[in-house]
Amino acid sequence: MSKLFSIEGIIQLAIQVERNGKFFYDTLAREIDDASVKELFQQLAHAEENHVRTFEDIMEASGTEKEGILQTEDYYLGMNRLAGNYVFTEENKGAEMAAQIKDISQALELAIGFEDQSIEFYTTMKEGFPEDAQKAIEAIIEQEHMHKKLLTERKNSL
Repeated sequence: MSKLFSIEGIIQLAIQVERNGKFFYDTLAREIDDASVKELFQQLAHAEENHVRTFEDIMEASGTEKEGILQTEDYYLGMNRLAGNYVFTEENKGAEMAAQIKDISQALELAIGFEDQSIEFYTTMKEGFPEDAQKAIEAIIEQEHMHKKLLTERKNSL
């Protein structure tokens, strides 16, 4: 059994994830006093902004394919599960989550978790896209892995 799953809908979710990530990192950068952590969060906010543009470019390039693509039931269920479990798919969640942070360690730990969720979300997501878009999404996945590495190194140095 297959279902029609909208490319546009998936890309809009990805854009929301990246916007929330940007708001999350921007908020943390304003709130954190540690200069090196502040700088890291500013860099990550900028990277998330670039990811938004990449997904907007994918949307633009998808043209008429935006209406939908035929996917397997597994893809459909997987995307719905990931979207439902990923807090950053909800509007304004980035700033809301950042406002609850009590210390640098908690901020870094939460950021690592969000990067993990992004990697899982985008890895599943890319399977439903044409080859050119898959390459762009894979580049974002690689960047998310690098973000996780930087955050983990910084957390381990505390």
